This record gives sequence, C-alpha cells and structure tokens, in this order.
Amino acid sequence: MAKRGKKVKVTKEQRRTQILKVACNVFARKGYRRTDVQEIADRLKIGKGTIYRYFPTKEELFLSGVDATMHKLADSVIQAISRIKDPVKCITAIIEILLDFCNRNRAFIEMVVTERAEFKDRMDASFRALERMRSKRIREVIIEGQRQGLFRKIDPTAISVFLVTLLSGVFITSIPPTDASIKREGKSLADICLHGILARKATGKRAK
Repeated sequence: MAKRGKKVKVTKEQRRTQILKVACNVFARKGYRRTDVQEIADRLKIGKGTIYRYFPTKEELFLSGVDATMHKLADSVIQAISRIKDPVKCITAIIEILLDFCNRNRAFIEMVVTERAEFKDRMDASFRALERMRSKRIREVIIEGQRQGLFRKIDPTAISVFLVTLLSGVFITSIPPTDASIKREGKSLADICLHGILARKATGKRAK
C-alpha cells in the first residue's frame, strides 16, 4: 500500500502571502464593494475565519494587498537601477519598469484606482511606493547626475519630487502599454523628463 505524502506545513508568512495573492486577483476582477471574503476563502479552501485572523477586516485585506504589490514594484525598481551607473539611463529604466509593470498587472491598476476612490483620506500606496523610491534612490541619481554635469543645478529634492509626481500620474492614468511599445514609450517619457517640451531654439529665445 502506497504511503501518503506528508502534508506540507504552511508557515504564517506563507499563508499570509497566499491570502494576499488570491485576494488581489478577486479584488482586481470584481472591485472592492462586490468582493465577498468568503469567495477568497473558498478559492484558498480555508475557512473565512482564517483570513480574518490575518486581516481583521475586508478593508485591511484590500489595502494590505495594494501595499504589498506596490512595495514589490518599488523593490524591483530600486534593485534594477542599483546596477546602472549612468544617471540618465537610470531615469529611463525607472519609467520602463513602471510601464512594464502596468502591462503585466493591468487588473491590479484597477485596485489602485479603487484605493483612491474608496479611501480618499489615506495616502495611496502607489504614491508612497514611488516616494520610497525617491527617498532611497532617485535623489541619489539626481545628485550623481549633477556631479557629472548631466543635470541642471536645481535642488535635487525638488527634481525628485517632480519625477515622483509625474511617474505617479503616468502609472495611474496611462493606458497600459503593449510589450512592443514599452521601450518606445519609455524613451519618449524619459526624453520629456530630461529635456522638457521646448525646442532648443525656443529655450534660447526665452533665456534672453
């Protein structure tokens, strides 16, 4: 008689991760108001009470899912640009990573939009994740670019805040790109960030 395989014990952290992954899929597909926690429990084949032990309310479950995904995005950006020495290429890489994320997580973007609509008194996770990028890396990139003479001598904090605000808007409002357009759109947005929209001769005339 064949022996039954041992039941793999799931750690608390693994269970929490499993719950958030399934919850994000359901919330993204059905929206916050139409999602029933029981459906999430059924998909995981656990009791609803188990979910509430990790997340006491549906609101906390939803917001934790948004936070976890956005901070994963922030980590991927920070890791990616930490390997790039050229400050200009860093700015382009950040934009391309955000566009790629939008492309691979189209349903999740709806969760972020919902967060802004349903929880207006809470600073949204998308902005806080981008702010984390700013405080940990983007400002350093700007300072290094200024040291190399690549960027204008403007307050690096002001520049990084501008970039974070711009990227937050692109992330939330842009139509998710296709695989083919990510590089093209990324370079175009980076060009606008780095050079503005004025033609060179117009810039010279306005400087007089």
